[in-house]
Amino acid sequence: MICHQAVKQESPAIQRLAALAKDAAVPVAPLPYRIPDFVFFSHATHLAAKVKCESCHGEVWQVDLAKPAVPPKMMGCVNCHKASGAKMECTACHELSQ
Repeated sequence: MICHQAVKQESPAIQRLAALAKDAAVPVAPLPYRIPDFVFFSHATHLAAKVKCESCHGEVWQVDLAKPAVPPKMMGCVNCHKASGAKMECTACHELSQ
């Protein structure tokens, strides 16, 4: 609920979650993005490169349930890296030591 203390507070779904008792079971929504174990992704690296959250996640502050704005597939990442001039080496995403 940390994000929703400032974002989308007027949403009925968010208000219902906020009203739950602290020890109540919170319904778990499916993760909008799942990447394979052999893929390394760092939000910190992308934030440092000034990639905006909405580039991948869409306008999450305007929806009740986050859904991928960009399919979490290799070509989506490759196309974005090409367009932004980011690293294109395989090890940018596929190095186990990261």
